[in-house]
Amino acid sequence: ELAAERAGVQAGAVFFPDGNQVVGRMGYDSRLQPWEHFPRSLEWHPMSYGVCGHTGCIANLVKRVFKWASSETDVKPALAGTWGRSIKNRPSLENQMQALRRVTPQINSVSHFAFSWQNPEFDRERKFCRL
Repeated sequence: ELAAERAGVQAGAVFFPDGNQVVGRMGYDSRLQPWEHFPRSLEWHPMSYGVCGHTGCIANLVKRVFKWASSETDVKPALAGTWGRSIKNRPSLENQMQALRRVTPQINSVSHFAFSWQNPEFDRERKFCRL
């Protein structure tokens, strides 16, 4: 049991879904995080920031996490993007959420990564929605 749990505080872990893989025959991803070994009692927040021009790569990242998660694990994907339009080969937030709903209907919440420190002109684009 984690100290946070003993104190009645829900804890979570943020990680890259593809950051737990060997690269090539002997290398490791510099973002290496053995998230598949994280306690199932943690909320899992996979940073699902795939950029491929459609929602497929984002949905695949989240599906990958669900292959490892137990039925008790609360998975809350973190998404990046803008409401109402695609930017830089990244689908709009609502398209990403619709894709996740299709492939992982058990998701009941998502996080939105605020990348205003990288692109301050997009900071005011964040809004709230109901899934």
